[in-house]
Amino acid sequence: MEYLFSIFWKNIRIGILYYYDNQFRFEYDKDGITITRELGFDKLIGFPDINQIYVSKTLFPIFSSRIISPKRSSLITRQEKIDFLIKTKGKLMTDYISIKYEDKKYVKSRI
Repeated sequence: MEYLFSIFWKNIRIGILYYYDNQFRFEYDKDGITITRELGFDKLIGFPDINQIYVSKTLFPIFSSRIISPKRSSLITRQEKIDFLIKTKGKLMTDYISIKYEDKKYVKSRI
């Protein structure tokens, strides 16, 4: 399966998270980050370089922490984590980050 998520801070898209070929990838939306920096938001924890594409076989901690307690994270599958992100939009009471699922057909055009 392939999935594409837009990552937002206060309704401004700051990046994309995609799952393709058994890997998660994250990259910043440079236009969005330029806007959010003016509003006081710089970068996501764990992603210090806005020019890098980050790749991992597992869901990045900043996104997996929006799903389930770290003590229980091994109890759900990768697909269940993705489904949970789609359902909840990754919202927490402690920040302004949200995650929007996009149509998966856009993934191949980005790679």
